[in-house]
Amino acid sequence: MDQPKPENQLANKILNPVLGAIGNISQHKIRVIGIDGPTAVGKTIFAQSLKRELEARGHSTWVYQLDWTLAARNERTSDLEHLKKTDESFVHEAELHMLLPKAQSFLTGVRAFNERLQKNRELTEQVKLEGLYSRDDDGREIGKTMCSLKAGLIILVEGHYTLRTELDQLIDYNILMLAEKGELLDR
Repeated sequence: MDQPKPENQLANKILNPVLGAIGNISQHKIRVIGIDGPTAVGKTIFAQSLKRELEARGHSTWVYQLDWTLAARNERTSDLEHLKKTDESFVHEAELHMLLPKAQSFLTGVRAFNERLQKNRELTEQVKLEGLYSRDDDGREIGKTMCSLKAGLIILVEGHYTLRTELDQLIDYNILMLAEKGELLDR
């Protein structure tokens, strides 16, 4: 018999504590779980594994990728070329290259939807997200996706947002992934 992949084992191992920490996932509210960590730590793979585990247990799950908030590749390249010509420090890429107000707006909308759910538990809403960063289209902001908001949905927010408290306050539970520096540099 094949052994489960390590990311699936990890997702399965932490699932019960995560579900316990965010309370009973009832059919009365959307819950938001954040998966944060440095570049190349495995957030995307872990988010997809956690999504599969949640869905296997009957939970409707959707993943918001913070990479969707990246500025267009040509803008980021131009910024980096400018910074290389100066002696300016460039420590926090998210401050320059991530358009995190897009994610904040979406999560604020989820919070408002949860408030409306208190009055009407049958409420549903289709949210269209546009102008998302797309690796498939030469790094332009032309991506689109839909999210179906409904009671009981679990949204996994995957990406690097630790430094941004405005996102943290909109997330019910945070998972912080860490790795050894050498391992990250090898990736």
